[in-house]
Amino acid sequence: MLTRLNLIVPGLTLFVLCSDLCAGETQRFNLPDKPTAPRFEVTDKKWPAKIGEADLCLWHDDKLAALSLGVDDNFAGEIDWWKEKAKLYDLKVTWFVITGKVKKEGRSYGGYWSQFEELERLGHAVESHTVTHLHVAEPDWGTPEWTYEKAQAARGAAIKEAKATAAAAGDDKMSATPAKPSVETEAEPGESAPTVRTSAENHAAARLAAADKPATDPAKGVDWEYAQSIAQIESNIPGKKVSALAYPGGRNTVYNDRKIAAKHFRVARGAAGSPNRANQIDYMMTNAMSGWDFDAPRGPRSILDPKLYKGFYYRGWVILFAHGVSNYQEHFIKTFEFIKENREPLWVGLFADVAKYGQERDTATLKVESSASDKITFSLTDEMDDGYFNFPLTVKVRIPNDWKTVSATQAGKPAIAKVLEHEGASYALVQAVPDAGVVTIAAK
Repeated sequence: MLTRLNLIVPGLTLFVLCSDLCAGETQRFNLPDKPTAPRFEVTDKKWPAKIGEADLCLWHDDKLAALSLGVDDNFAGEIDWWKEKAKLYDLKVTWFVITGKVKKEGRSYGGYWSQFEELERLGHAVESHTVTHLHVAEPDWGTPEWTYEKAQAARGAAIKEAKATAAAAGDDKMSATPAKPSVETEAEPGESAPTVRTSAENHAAARLAAADKPATDPAKGVDWEYAQSIAQIESNIPGKKVSALAYPGGRNTVYNDRKIAAKHFRVARGAAGSPNRANQIDYMMTNAMSGWDFDAPRGPRSILDPKLYKGFYYRGWVILFAHGVSNYQEHFIKTFEFIKENREPLWVGLFADVAKYGQERDTATLKVESSASDKITFSLTDEMDDGYFNFPLTVKVRIPNDWKTVSATQAGKPAIAKVLEHEGASYALVQAVPDAGVVTIAAK
């Protein structure tokens, strides 16, 4: 038996035929599959012509495009810098934390749980970057017995061995030559830059990576990394529910597993350096940029300008993330200024919030139930898990021009709504949660 679904998405009404199994998928944990075709057509903003008609907005508050900021790898010495700039520019940032490096007290290179708890209180988000950054060669990797202290001890022993070998070979440079900072270096709390490894330390790390094999079955180890990172964050930040993952990069990229990630997370961030097309987001491997050029065809501006890159990313979602800002502060200030200059067309949202909106929108059904001179009602449903996917979608409704202000309720409870005008016509923008009841709009 086939069921006909009327899916109203931004700028396009899709009539989809699917089986009873598809029609019954109303509590999805996430959208785990990579889309093979656009889910809908991307257009400019839509303005319904007839009173009572409604349109589901592409992004929150009918913004033109979306942008999210993230920070990876526990650069604890830079937390205060980010807090200061976030407050100055009114930004919210997602911190992707390597949980095995975080401590409650004592000496810590990877920050303290109290710091990340404070970030949550300030409205930022703390999400997973796994427990070890997938350091599969470390002692007890992929088991509850793993600790950062054991890993440090193993690295120290390897470095000591490498130095001894270098000394025996008469290679003085190996024990004395500074090396450039790497992704794997840590920063002391309060430091502005990561500690620099010596050549011998880098040599030892490279030797271990080349010679050693995973300490346990990779799939089981990766599953442990994902699940344990969630448990550690939620047990140390009261009330926190982890929903997002940033896959580790570098030499451990090969161990990332989107199928395992889809069991634990609602969304996962990759590192392909381009924006995300609004109608073809891969929620378990979103594109993201750790380096960006504002003047490049596929740079952040391409989500706002339909003339860039032939409009391929127009109205899309750009995700920018940092590993360290010590030597790139000017670039990040330029980024903050770009956001400030484009506040009106940009939704600057937390990574998980934008992903919530997108997955709700991509599976939503909008239906106008009634339209009269004194009120308009509509229903909004989706296929996602209502226990998590409860971010309000923005619905634009054509209203009578004499409705100068409006009130809105959803299932009898107040809902956020505002009136705007476009080319002489009046519209209400209403924030409605899918599957939370009928929405009623009326003139005040």
